Amino acid sequence: MQLDVPSSTLSPLPDVLSHGLVAVSTFGLLSFFCSFSLFSYLTYRLISWRLKSGANIPINQFLFLIYNLLLADIQQACAFLLNISALQNNAIIVGTPTCFAQGWFVSTGDLASSVFIFAIAAHTFLGVVKDYRFPSRTFYFLVGMLWAFVYAMAAIAPILHGKDFYVRASAWVCPRSRLFPSCTLNISLET
Repeated sequence: MQLDVPSSTLSPLPDVLSHGLVAVSTFGLLSFFCSFSLFSYLTYRLISWRLKSGANIPINQFLFLIYNLLLADIQQACAFLLNISALQNNAIIVGTPTCFAQGWFVSTGDLASSVFIFAIAAHTFLGVVKDYRFPSRTFYFLVGMLWAFVYAMAAIAPILHGKDFYVRASAWVCPRSRLFPSCTLNISLET
């Protein structure tokens, strides 16, 4: 299938887009570093608390939801970090593994962040208003189902439409505009 001009490879990058991608890549790197650092620290703390307690004390559910939100944020940061490839190539190249990875990370990171923010809000509501706490097994099952939902939703379209499902949408990659018309950005790249 032939891509329309706004969805095809862009080479060379216009100056305005190059400067914008430098900022996006920089903050993507900063976000990845901060999220991964906090994720690593929480992993260390969770393991050390578990070892020190000796008993089989259930994990703090709210902290575990934040832990999962960090995983989602790491995926989202990876998507914006991949703009470094466009800067190195002076092009946004459609159909490459980098293009697919960026589209995948945008899809999973955005949805997972929203899902876990909702889960934190629902958990807070149940804990504060209803004074209810999920049993540990049920809680872990629900978190697993949230991740299954995120990856199932992200995988459906690439499975149905193939590896070239993700295309360029102005400054980065998103699903084909024919299937997702709201994804296409009408930004003038002229200075």
